[in-house]
Amino acid sequence: TKSQRWMKWIEQVEKIRLIRNDYAHGRWINGNSANNFHFAKLSWPVNSEPPQTLIDVTPAEIDVLSSEIWKLTRSMDDVLAPYFNIR
Repeated sequence: TKSQRWMKWIEQVEKIRLIRNDYAHGRWINGNSANNFHFAKLSWPVNSEPPQTLIDVTPAEIDVLSSEIWKLTRSMDDVLAPYFNIR
């Protein structure tokens, strides 16, 4: 149904939005080579919080995320069409 399609699209967008926010607001540290980066999510320190773990991210992983963002953006009209009579 159109509502199931809408909810699935929203779930995908929310997942990508959270990753995008981490990437946009986190700390990036260049790795030992051009093939990887180290990344630390943005967080607000709390006394009981353990030290932050660095995450390895490759340029290929960033490309996949970028492709997914564009795919969701391009599919937006198809998902919204039943609600707004788009086309």
